[in-house]
Amino acid sequence: MTKYLSFVGALLLAACVSLFANVNPAAASALAKRVSPVIAANVIFQPLPGVPATEKIVYELESTSSGKLIVRGNTTVALTSGFYQFLKEFCHVQITWGAHSVPALKKGIALPRVPRKIRVESPLVLRYAYNYCTHGYTMSWWDWEQWEKEIDWLALHGFNLALVIQGQEAVWQNTFTKFGYTKEEMRNWLCAPSHMPWQFMGNMEAMLPPSQSIIDKRTKLGKAITSRMRELGISPVLQGYYGMIPYKFKEKHPGARIVPQGGWAGGQRRPDMLNPGDPLFAPIAETFYTEQKKLFGDCYYFAADPFHEGGSAGDMNRGTVYRQVQDAMLAFEPKAVLVKQCWQTSNAEMFNAGKKDHSLALDLYADKHPFWQNCNGYDGTPWLWCLLQNFGGNTGMEGDLQGLCNGLKRALTAPNRGKLVGIGIVPEGSFNNPVIFELLSDIAVRGNVPENVSEWLADYQNSRYGRTTPQLEEAWKILLKTAYSYTAKEGPLNSALPARPRFGNFIKARFWASNMALPYNNTELLKALQLFDSQKQLFAKKATFRYDYAELQRQVIDNLSHAVYARLNTAWNTKNKAAYADAAKDFLRLFELCDARFSQFPKYKNDARNFSQSLEKWLSDAQKFGAKKNEKAYLKNCAQTHLTTWVEKAGTNLDDYAFREWIGLNDAYYAKRWEMFFDETKRALAAGTAFDQKAFDQKLNAFEDRWSANPKHKVKIAGGNTTAEIAKLVKKYAGTNLSDGARPDDSPLGIQDR
Repeated sequence: MTKYLSFVGALLLAACVSLFANVNPAAASALAKRVSPVIAANVIFQPLPGVPATEKIVYELESTSSGKLIVRGNTTVALTSGFYQFLKEFCHVQITWGAHSVPALKKGIALPRVPRKIRVESPLVLRYAYNYCTHGYTMSWWDWEQWEKEIDWLALHGFNLALVIQGQEAVWQNTFTKFGYTKEEMRNWLCAPSHMPWQFMGNMEAMLPPSQSIIDKRTKLGKAITSRMRELGISPVLQGYYGMIPYKFKEKHPGARIVPQGGWAGGQRRPDMLNPGDPLFAPIAETFYTEQKKLFGDCYYFAADPFHEGGSAGDMNRGTVYRQVQDAMLAFEPKAVLVKQCWQTSNAEMFNAGKKDHSLALDLYADKHPFWQNCNGYDGTPWLWCLLQNFGGNTGMEGDLQGLCNGLKRALTAPNRGKLVGIGIVPEGSFNNPVIFELLSDIAVRGNVPENVSEWLADYQNSRYGRTTPQLEEAWKILLKTAYSYTAKEGPLNSALPARPRFGNFIKARFWASNMALPYNNTELLKALQLFDSQKQLFAKKATFRYDYAELQRQVIDNLSHAVYARLNTAWNTKNKAAYADAAKDFLRLFELCDARFSQFPKYKNDARNFSQSLEKWLSDAQKFGAKKNEKAYLKNCAQTHLTTWVEKAGTNLDDYAFREWIGLNDAYYAKRWEMFFDETKRALAAGTAFDQKAFDQKLNAFEDRWSANPKHKVKIAGGNTTAEIAKLVKKYAGTNLSDGARPDDSPLGIQDR
């Protein structure tokens, strides 16, 4: 196996909740059958006694004389992750978000032999998954089939804690119907599945309320998710009650001590908060946990995020609030652990006021903006080093592989690391940059940080593509020096294509996206793309290769879009009509090329859909939750609104926060906006008149509102050699000055009220 740098010392979890002690070989075997029935038939899963799962997670691999594989583990997740390590290391198989490379094997095939028994121990005992936002930007519309695959992915990659919010709507209904509300009143206060994560974080209320039928379906889904997770040794992290109350609470309870929370981004009103010191708080909390347990079973980890992204403490003390919230939790479940996302602050005053051995701090952005270094390793509170990586589910190929290793290595060996007990993946949106999550998963499961990322990448290529070639090896060397050499603050860096049209020295789609310029030369990334292009006939059958090839094409196009945009600005400022028209033509062609990347393998016409890069799939997934025509129309509206205007009306700072360069959005939405822009600016240029940006923005708002109400799935697929055409355009725009307006990536973390 690849060389790894070990770190010294056992990392102990103070809140020792023995959740993973029961090993379930039958569940591991069932998962293996879902992955590959042929391989599973030759695998024996066995418990590994004598190693407390609260100290370390251990698996063993050993071949029998008859050619079967024995996988032993001290937890169910140890079994499943050990099995996946065998698949990667010995079978050259990879299962990732977006694409996998599991071969369709015939019966009777012999498994590769493990030459001698392998034993792997990891002191990273907790491996947590999901930001609240992930449930909105990625998982809003998943059905059981999609969730079953995701839970398998978690188990294979070693994760044993996962945030679950599906079905929480019913908990809130069942709780507050006991405090003066009707079920219908509560339904109207709730948010759509796409927007619900932000309600649970205390940012908004009553955004596109769901029908009761949808709530009931999500409750059933939540039960299936939590049941399967427990079966595989993954502990669900459910909602904790921290004081959020429905509107009109004062009318029903005049004496209640209510603290208004103010506004949030996009003109949204935050839900009011009941002071946890109020006499009503404890009975509401007890009812909440009771109703939650009735629906979803026992839980020991509860996520509670008062003041997660702003809000107002009013006359309350933040530390006192935390202690009161935790006390109510522990009164219901004495083993409970309060899980707190640390986003804009380390929340030191909260953890210090509470019971640290019943707390778990998520250093949410440790890959880019860690808090642990400045709060003495959370000063005795168990904490997780978390990888945020992606904002808004935006498309973008980037991630600092070596920096990730360096940051984790520093944390794992630092004298002031405190009670670092594991890692977490908390992207706002997933299904992107699989290499990043494979690396972090390997570190967690193997318990060590790679000495050399280049060596780890060699193993990665073999598992990802089944084998490698000198061309692919060279391409990945380039990727390591370019796209995978940095992480932008609140990244990924935005393409100009999905940005709302305007003139200026710098343009981005998401208001809070990074302002930094591309830190490498796009011609270097083009070389990696051309190397991939040279191998496409050899690896056409590998979905993982096709996925990476398509992503590389898109990223080169995205980088190119800024050069074309800069040329547009220059032509406009110099009133050069011919140059402006030429750049506008090239800019619009980029949208077509972005979609055409999925036409390079004619036999695999469904790649965009299978890789979750299709608006049509996103909308059809949403509509599956609707039984009636009006429900399907509602769900479609929720789904497309979230990706475009975010809220119900265009023109707020949330526009395009969740942009995706997907088929169905590129040509029919983003390109249409630029066509409108070019039509008006060309007329102004021809007439010698000024361009009225404010008037244009009003027209743009109207277009977006119309489109959102009835999205068109216009898709134009270009033919020919897409990579060759991209290369010509890169050459044409080489040397264009892109630095004007770009600034160092030093914007403040987590701007409030967004």
